[in-house]
Amino acid sequence: DVYKECSSTKKVYTQSDYGACSKTCGGGVQYKNYDMRDNNTNKVCSSNRDQRNCNTQSCAPTITRVGDYLNGNLSPVNKNQIIEFFHSTYCKYNSCSSTYYSRVKARVINFNDLSVSYGPEQTLTDGKGASGVGYGYTVKVDDSTVVYSGYCYSGKEKDCDIGFIVVKVNGNTVSPKFAVDTDSGGNKYFGGMVGIRHDRGSNMVYILEDTSTKTYNRHRTISVDVNTGKYTIGSISHKNDYFEASNTEFDAEGIVGTYGITRYKEAIYRIGLDDGTALNLCRTAKFSDSTTSYAGIYDTYCGTEKKDNAVIKYSTWSDYGSASSMGHFGSNRVVVQVSSSTRTKNPTTKKYETKYSSYLIFYKKENGVWNRTFVLQAPGFGTDRATGEFVTLNDTTIVYNSYKNGLYLIRYNNN
Repeated sequence: DVYKECSSTKKVYTQSDYGACSKTCGGGVQYKNYDMRDNNTNKVCSSNRDQRNCNTQSCAPTITRVGDYLNGNLSPVNKNQIIEFFHSTYCKYNSCSSTYYSRVKARVINFNDLSVSYGPEQTLTDGKGASGVGYGYTVKVDDSTVVYSGYCYSGKEKDCDIGFIVVKVNGNTVSPKFAVDTDSGGNKYFGGMVGIRHDRGSNMVYILEDTSTKTYNRHRTISVDVNTGKYTIGSISHKNDYFEASNTEFDAEGIVGTYGITRYKEAIYRIGLDDGTALNLCRTAKFSDSTTSYAGIYDTYCGTEKKDNAVIKYSTWSDYGSASSMGHFGSNRVVVQVSSSTRTKNPTTKKYETKYSSYLIFYKKENGVWNRTFVLQAPGFGTDRATGEFVTLNDTTIVYNSYKNGLYLIRYNNN
């Protein structure tokens, strides 16, 4: 009997070192044992164990290739699905003297853990109005509704109207609820469509159209009711702030570029977070009367704040290159795509070669402050510039469509 063996009044405590941590990251535990032994027999009378937390730092996200690069225009739908849109322009009877035709198809792409399946391609529109549904932008409205809107591009199309398609998703079926050519009158000099957004919790989607001329920067907004398909074309504005949007966006994104002789504004990349706020990646905001650069990520519009007011400073990624786009995990994590290049002469071939350094830089918002957490090499590091598109599935998983390299899932598995 252990207690009889420990009947001596002389007892001694012994302790071990802490053992290995149960996890390498994401919060584990480790244990230390305390034994009370009889001083004469060395028999264990009783044991206790202490524990402490260890490796509490967040785990780095994983980047896993799950398929080939997708050539279409992508949109989020729900936590397990995205849509890929395909656009093509053609002329009937091999004659393009007056009428052009457009065909838009789409398919659902399903994600189940690291498994990917593809629904069939389905035709959404096929007919006149090529420029109205050209390659453009998409915005998610709810878990089964997406709006796809096309811009006027510099082809041989005879009009420059903005068009939109309200798309419904049911399983692997994609169908158009409305397909509308707005007959906006177009813009024969520049842009066409430059952005799209959705006010969270509403049935309204707003399409931003660049109506600039060779002399003036101009824009206007087309308001779309996704329930009825009705739209309203707003008046032309000459304001410098080209992306006029409330701070209640959901999955809004777009590149906004403006042109003109007297001034120009930066291209921006805008995303809406799950909590209804938005972030703007401002790249090269410069004006003719100022050399100030507003590069950085802001929670307000580019150019309306001082450089020091960026919520994510340009200096946190500038050592790795120039930022081109970003994606988000829920409301408190974002990833920024960054690239740089160096050109050197090959001593053997005597030819100049370009080497690319491409990174994905991750940030987390803690106590109201965005901090850089991880810097990972992007797919194609060393051979290709990081160019790709982020599509959010949920608060732990992003689809990353990397040009030339393939389709990837970026996931936070812990913390």
